[in-house]
Amino acid sequence: MQDTAKKYEFTGLTRTVEGRKLRQIRALRPLELSDVAAGEVGGWIEKEANLSHAGECWVYPDACILEDAVVEGDCRIADRAVVRGRARLSGFILMDDDSEVTDDAVVENVARLSGSTQIYGAAVIACGQDGPQILPGIQIDFDVSYGQEYVTFGTGYSGYLVAVSSTGRVCVAGTYQTERWAGTVQEFEVWAAQYADDPEVNWLAQCVRLYAQQQGLT
Repeated sequence: MQDTAKKYEFTGLTRTVEGRKLRQIRALRPLELSDVAAGEVGGWIEKEANLSHAGECWVYPDACILEDAVVEGDCRIADRAVVRGRARLSGFILMDDDSEVTDDAVVENVARLSGSTQIYGAAVIACGQDGPQILPGIQIDFDVSYGQEYVTFGTGYSGYLVAVSSTGRVCVAGTYQTERWAGTVQEFEVWAAQYADDPEVNWLAQCVRLYAQQQGLT
């Protein structure tokens, strides 16, 4: 009998990476935020402890999680991204391209890792919902901490996530439709105007506008 608490199973296919046998996963139920359908195959993990069954975290084809690394929350590991060592990812972390998190590194809350970005050593990326903006190709082995107050607005269907800090900084987590973006409240209005035909972006723009007015950020 299928365990309904689980969100993925193993397909039976395996591949070897640096002497370690990884197993491919397949979704047992739809993951709306991660845009994954039930029955859709994903990427590769070494063991079930690598990828939590809770939340909507997911590893996409070609990406992998191995050794004692743990991914949980709503993180997305895509393209050729790798999480390994004793690394731990939680919150809303988007990894793609050839990015890698390894050793004892911790990345939590909201961040986007792309290009050949590497987070390693004992680095702790513990950011607020307004950052950090980690540029492609950056290598980080030190701690980054963001403690500003913030509010977040999100939509389930397309996976938009917009954060507004108490200082008026706006951050948009990239989706499969849009690139990540950051700027002021006024600059956000210009950004949102590019997607005037998208009802979800319009809704988010209204939320940001109202919050900014309430907080005196405009």
